[in-house]
Amino acid sequence: MAELLAELNPQQRQAVETIHGPLLVLAGPGSGKTKVLTHRIAYIIQQGIDPWNILAVTFTNKASKEMRHHLDGLVGAQAREVMMGTFHSLCARILRHHAQHVGYDRSFIIYDTEDQRRLIKQVLAEMNLSDKSYKPAAVHGVISRAKNDGLGPTQFRPDSYWEEVVGRIYEQYQDKLQRNNALDFDDLLLLTARLLRETPAVLDSYRRRWQYILVDEFQDTNLVQYELIRLLAEGHKNIFVVGDMDQCVPAGSLVLTPRGELPIEQIREGDTVISGAGRGTTTQAIVQKVHQRSYAGKIIRVTLQSGNILRVTPNHMCFARLGVCKDVHYVYLMYREDKGYRLGICVGARSDGRTLMNGLQVRVNQEHADRMWILRVCPTRNEATYYEQYYAFEYGIPTTIFHIAGRGELQLTQENINQLYASIDTRTRAAKLMEDLGLYVEYPHYRAQVVGSIDHSHRMVVHLTAFGGNGPSLQSPWYRHRVWLNTKDRILEQQVIHGGIETRPGSRGTWRVERIYKEFERTLLLAEQIAKAAGGAEIVRWATFTKGDKFAFTPAAHLRPTMVVPRWEDGQIVDDEIIAVEDRDYSGPIYDLDVVDLHNYIVEGIVVHNSVYGWRGADYRNILKFEETFPEAKTIALEQNYRSTQTILDAASALIRRNRQRKDKGLWSDLGPGNPIILFEAYDEREEAQFITREIQRLKRRDGYDNRDFAILYRMNAQSRALEEAFVRSSMKYVIVGGTRFYERREVKDVLAYLRLLHNPSDSVSLERIINVPTRGIGDKSVEQLIRWAGEMGMSAFRALETLEKGDSKKEELSTLLPQVPPPFSGRIQSALLGFYRIMQPILESLETMNLPMLVGEVVQRTQYEAYLRDGSPEGEEHWSNVIELQNVAAQYENLETREALAEFLENVALVSDADNVPDNEFDSVTLMTLHTAKGLEYPVVFIPGLDENVLPHSRAQENQEEMEEERRLAYVGVTRAKQRLYLIHTFRRTTWGRSEVSSPSRFLGELPKEAWERSTERSMRPAGEQRATSERSPARTPQASRKRTDVEESPSPWSTRRVEPEKSERAKAKPGATTTFKAGDQVRHAKFGVGIVLSCTPAGADEEVTVAFPGDTPKKLLASFAHLEKVS
Repeated sequence: MAELLAELNPQQRQAVETIHGPLLVLAGPGSGKTKVLTHRIAYIIQQGIDPWNILAVTFTNKASKEMRHHLDGLVGAQAREVMMGTFHSLCARILRHHAQHVGYDRSFIIYDTEDQRRLIKQVLAEMNLSDKSYKPAAVHGVISRAKNDGLGPTQFRPDSYWEEVVGRIYEQYQDKLQRNNALDFDDLLLLTARLLRETPAVLDSYRRRWQYILVDEFQDTNLVQYELIRLLAEGHKNIFVVGDMDQCVPAGSLVLTPRGELPIEQIREGDTVISGAGRGTTTQAIVQKVHQRSYAGKIIRVTLQSGNILRVTPNHMCFARLGVCKDVHYVYLMYREDKGYRLGICVGARSDGRTLMNGLQVRVNQEHADRMWILRVCPTRNEATYYEQYYAFEYGIPTTIFHIAGRGELQLTQENINQLYASIDTRTRAAKLMEDLGLYVEYPHYRAQVVGSIDHSHRMVVHLTAFGGNGPSLQSPWYRHRVWLNTKDRILEQQVIHGGIETRPGSRGTWRVERIYKEFERTLLLAEQIAKAAGGAEIVRWATFTKGDKFAFTPAAHLRPTMVVPRWEDGQIVDDEIIAVEDRDYSGPIYDLDVVDLHNYIVEGIVVHNSVYGWRGADYRNILKFEETFPEAKTIALEQNYRSTQTILDAASALIRRNRQRKDKGLWSDLGPGNPIILFEAYDEREEAQFITREIQRLKRRDGYDNRDFAILYRMNAQSRALEEAFVRSSMKYVIVGGTRFYERREVKDVLAYLRLLHNPSDSVSLERIINVPTRGIGDKSVEQLIRWAGEMGMSAFRALETLEKGDSKKEELSTLLPQVPPPFSGRIQSALLGFYRIMQPILESLETMNLPMLVGEVVQRTQYEAYLRDGSPEGEEHWSNVIELQNVAAQYENLETREALAEFLENVALVSDADNVPDNEFDSVTLMTLHTAKGLEYPVVFIPGLDENVLPHSRAQENQEEMEEERRLAYVGVTRAKQRLYLIHTFRRTTWGRSEVSSPSRFLGELPKEAWERSTERSMRPAGEQRATSERSPARTPQASRKRTDVEESPSPWSTRRVEPEKSERAKAKPGATTTFKAGDQVRHAKFGVGIVLSCTPAGADEEVTVAFPGDTPKKLLASFAHLEKVS
């Protein structure tokens, strides 16, 4: 036990040893909270507590599997008995056992976001509602927020007419979910909370089981998640939560008070400070609460023209506006809704012929853009051009203008420009750029001001201006606050009016809402009500502190030279210009003040916002509710930071030197030799992915890396599947750059929709997706008619097709079977619908005769989906490879009974594809991308998996010198993306086409200089006895040191690249003379298909794969153990 606690600092040790009663831990960045969580679990186990009685849960999917891996090193096999998982996976597990208590069958399916919105579209069609007035995304957002607040359709209380309609949609949507036996992700939480509240026996059983509960990222929990934790913990109260409450101003900063300037650490609750009161005035305000904790990280140092210096954390909310300065050039990032993002430069100030204005404003107007962010302020155009090109090449973002009109002679047409931006994923690349530069998408430096245009509804915002209303009075010593909205949208006006908010005519055919209140809280509440009535419009906040133009609420990380901020001078608030902004390291206490009514105070002479209306980060409600629910709770702050860095290694020259068509380039670094390249042989692609996630966790834990410091670069998109699953199992955030997550790719979702329909024929969403894929002449209108007709008959759409088939096969008018609801289809449409049913029905029957991977193959063959995808193009082959990869996943379930396998497979896929998207925040994520996409990017740590022959280099390049050189260039690109550490990984076996075969190491590994690499010391999971026929040098350095050498001379490379014929898969390992139960020509009987002739029979592991021709049907491939075939003499 002493050894377990020895490496902990005093605060960590206290958090670990306090195991009884409620405990709140506030963790700073890099303070070792994961270590505390795992050591606490280990400590509890060492106290004699059964690990089965411990629950560790997280909202963000960030820590559960990482904790299990760490815990395994502390307590060994006992780690597997601890229940760890995300809220969603925990709730899915509970509902699988008790779904009947909340009105569901245990075979329920889980809808992802796309499925949910598709279902909402069905509801809108049935209710004859326009999807323009009730956009599915906006409706889904309202429903999701309601569920997160614990509100079902009957508890939902609308604040406007628009929301009243949404409430009716919500009711129909929930009804359809239940009829489809489907849950959305919010239902997993909501129904579990309902189950525990309404079923005391179930609640009591889980309370008895989980007597020690740990919750990570507690500030990110919503109200339903908080309720789940409260219900489970209220009995024993052994609840441990980790949260984060960021404050913003370093110790020593001077705060203005009526007594003069005082260090912020001397301010106490109840003290009086000086606050800005509007239009140059100030007044006194009361400090309601003082926040304090330790911090280690970056702070922003802002210097003004007056000499004042402000130091705050990057996320501290300040007030600023653009200045007008002709002597600088801005490097900017521009956004336009229909195009995406582009980079550019502009002069700091330009004239429109009448007045001088900021150059960003002129450029936005020229290109009809929506928003702009300043990346850098440069004194010369040459420097600005350098940084524009640097960012463009580094992040792959174009500099091409959005709008050609009025720009003179250009080589591109507007059509060319539109095509360019349609083909490039600039949004993902811009997100990476913003992340690296510490920018927030919610706070552009300039946004287009469009009043009234319905065509630019995406620009519509609700304006909230602090101190923007009437002047001081006896009732209010400060200027009042103003909220307003101005637009032409008459549908929106009706929604606002029905919400109880009066409107009045505006100018130029517009209408407006405008209110002025003394209380900021009341103003904010109305702004939120208007925004909700507008379908979730954005609220833009301003403040009028000086007699000049208003200031935008601006994070400190967005402050730039030439911007103007409000400063106190001789009792007034005046404008002052920023002349310098710097990042500085800081370690020590930080503070913030909650100021009653005014919500601002003056630090170092500069007006700043206070934390009580935080714009992102911790949700204080749940932290405060925790203290209310558990008043005896103790609080511990983790303060010490453990971050460190590593050096760089660049060993790419040896690779590219093998190419003939190249120019010699000397790659050099003045940072020293750094770390050697690490080579690792994984057993298969699953161990390959597991090795990567384990190594990332190890480096994060040991060296202080963040997720964003890691990149995984692969040759083909299909490789991301195993990686994504490993990341989800490890609960690590990741982002796919320049591509789509595996389970979100169109072809994968199509095949999954077929499988979901087979699993649950009531699933109308999946039926709607694939009924006309591939094209069968069934349009959207026909699908709507089918769903509506099925609803009128009280059955699912697929059951309606079955009814239609029965009527057709009996050669009767269907109206004689169901005279009250005649089918609404023309003869051609009815024939097309029956064609789809006749494709699906035999596949349904295959559930009794095929295992899961065979079923996937049956789906893509019978539906002609393979022919649909494989159109002869490289893209078609890429899409097809993703389907094959999905079949590889299904092969993991081949030994289960097919229906059980299908249910488990679909549930696991649903949790993999969506659990880690809640919340939708990818700003601290490991990056996954193809080598093609990686050009121009760099990362501290890079992993390149799949260094196998026929993967990298690709099989298409084996017989073509030019293509092989292109493959080597891709490997070179991957290697040169690494700044500090590089990992190269290949596998002993790799699954392709559903079969696991021995692979050969990539020839590129053999081209590495021997002094550049060393083998990983981690042992592969290769089973004893499995050997590769390739040669290896330095076997003593290899985990598999007992392998026999097959060469005489020592190879100059890590592995010989001598080609070896791959072994057969497990199913094909039988000897040529192996006997089988059946042979070609045998007559056999099947319970459903009748008597048929065996065409072939091959061994399949311990089973046999029998191909049988039945009369009037295509030949079927059957597993003998599933098919129960009988020989007919």
